[in-house]
Amino acid sequence: MTNWQSSIKLILCCIISLLALPIISCDNDDLPEHIPNDAVTIRSEDFYVCPNSTDLDTFTRGTVFVLRDKDKYYAKITAYVDVDSKDRGGVVFYFPTGWKIIYRDPWYSGTTVLSSGDTYQVHIGSAHYGSGPTLGNFVTELAYTSKEPNQLCAFEILIGVGYKDMDWGPYYHGILHPDHELITIPLLESGDIPTSDFEINLSIDKPPILGEIVQLTCATTLLDRSTQDAEDASIEIEIPDTFELLDGELTWQGDITRGSTATIQVHLKAIKIGEYTVCASVVDPSLECYSSPNDLVEEKNLYLGIFEDRGLISDKPLFERSDNPIGFGIAVQPLSFDIKSLLKLETILSEPSTPDQPIEVTCIVTALADITKLENISIKWDEGLEFLDGTPSWQGPLAQDQQVEISATLQPAGPGCWKLYTEVEGGFNLSYGENESSSFYGPFTYDRFHIYVFDNGDVVIQEL
Repeated sequence: MTNWQSSIKLILCCIISLLALPIISCDNDDLPEHIPNDAVTIRSEDFYVCPNSTDLDTFTRGTVFVLRDKDKYYAKITAYVDVDSKDRGGVVFYFPTGWKIIYRDPWYSGTTVLSSGDTYQVHIGSAHYGSGPTLGNFVTELAYTSKEPNQLCAFEILIGVGYKDMDWGPYYHGILHPDHELITIPLLESGDIPTSDFEINLSIDKPPILGEIVQLTCATTLLDRSTQDAEDASIEIEIPDTFELLDGELTWQGDITRGSTATIQVHLKAIKIGEYTVCASVVDPSLECYSSPNDLVEEKNLYLGIFEDRGLISDKPLFERSDNPIGFGIAVQPLSFDIKSLLKLETILSEPSTPDQPIEVTCIVTALADITKLENISIKWDEGLEFLDGTPSWQGPLAQDQQVEISATLQPAGPGCWKLYTEVEGGFNLSYGENESSSFYGPFTYDRFHIYVFDNGDVVIQEL
């Protein structure tokens, strides 16, 4: 299957010459003329492919069926095709060479079966291979002819449409079938598809306090209920930059037999205050042709809080989030270094000494040059912080060396992780000598903070 997938990528990504490929024979005395009546449909999938990247009116829609009769596999494609008369690519169905056409109806003028490496293809209505527009119903039946049916895991068909002119020289005139859809259908019935069930145990030996060393262990077990061993499995741990890796490896690769465990163990040093996530994942590549990419990966998260006097460990996020949180870097532009040379903001937050004491926020604003288009300076915060008092915004221009102060008294509504920042709105002009200048228009974000409120009322403030 790997060679087949590689060939398809090569066909799609390369600009190919418009030279006819040799027609191959589909006759085989050992194959039936039709799919047997006793064949049972395992599963099916609908498709619709149109040339989104061109102005052509070509399209095809239909259904792919996978069937089984005893130990033999079959596929059936029913499609409606409509090929634009200006389309030099038409509609094409790519199959791996392990499949053989046993029936087709109708056989349109301009339809050919072509050989190309590990695949063969059915072209319909191409102006290059045939003539003029083509539309109508199309049916193809295929039989699997491999000598090793037990190695088969899926039927793959790639459906392409259209043609895109590139004009890149006398030999290469464009891309055939720039728009396409790849359909992968497992041939085994649901109960026969192999499974790998992993259990990931991710743990830290002690709370991760700032500056201290902890031992992180990831033990991955392939449970006995799995239907096969995991060959060439890979395990990976992702740690945030809040940790320094002191020893050990964060990845592991090898075979895991049913009932056995693979273990990763590393030592980390916590170097930054905040709430962070450690993620461990395991991939079993032997299931690749049976499953979607998301089904191949099993993950486990560990949520950590790192502070100067405490460390928190949980399998769920540590703090609540506001229903309508303010966004850092979403609704506002990052602070420009040039803006900082015109306007200075210094934001100071008090740390409460008792659980019921509010947080005092003070922002001192200093103009380093005349600013005539300054619209607003403000302190902004999450809904998890209740406003009690103060003047949290200021409007108007500023003369050079002028200084203003804004403030807010805020009370945390309860435990959680709340955000706060200062923001400046307006236009700024910066001159470089006599003839050069730059213009900037905000809003711009200055100081940013996370305010952590614990169940016992303790508050930790982290400047970002």
